[in-house]
Amino acid sequence: MGAGRPGVNTLFQSVGAATFEDALTATSPLAADLSAGFARCQFTVDGRLESLGVPEPFFFGETYTVLDLQHQGGPVFEVLNATVRRGGIGTVSHGPPPAAWTTSTGSPADGSTFLSLECPINWGQAWDLKIGLLAWAYGTADSNFLSTARLTGVLLFDASRQPVTNFSLSAASGTDYLAAPVPEPQTWAL
Repeated sequence: MGAGRPGVNTLFQSVGAATFEDALTATSPLAADLSAGFARCQFTVDGRLESLGVPEPFFFGETYTVLDLQHQGGPVFEVLNATVRRGGIGTVSHGPPPAAWTTSTGSPADGSTFLSLECPINWGQAWDLKIGLLAWAYGTADSNFLSTARLTGVLLFDASRQPVTNFSLSAASGTDYLAAPVPEPQTWAL
């Protein structure tokens, strides 16, 4: 967003959004095909929100980012909600920013891992997943999250909500959501 000061009758805002969909199928030797189970999606989100300065009449600044999940075409569930207004510290998912985040007046920034709610699945049967990320800024504000929200894992449970750690997960898109991250190259001191 531009840094200019709006006039009394001036309003300005910016909105960006991204979505993706996939169909996932989980199988395990510990769960019979078509038996009930549950899945939780794990997301890694990095970025920052900025709305610097103090509140003044007709000099606005507010920004937020929301990460939503929809399972099997059902209701939309909020995974992450980060927001800040001019003069405030901001909140992340309706509370203070997690300890890993850097905060200052008008700017929470950094990243964390967020888990979705448990969603019902049937083992051996595909389930649809739709993810949406929205960033909105109004006035003198900036939201920088649109390229930094990643689905980094799926946690699976049996019908009794006991974790199932021995499983395979396939995606209609061919994406391997369980692939281990590439380790950072090590630096050796001489």
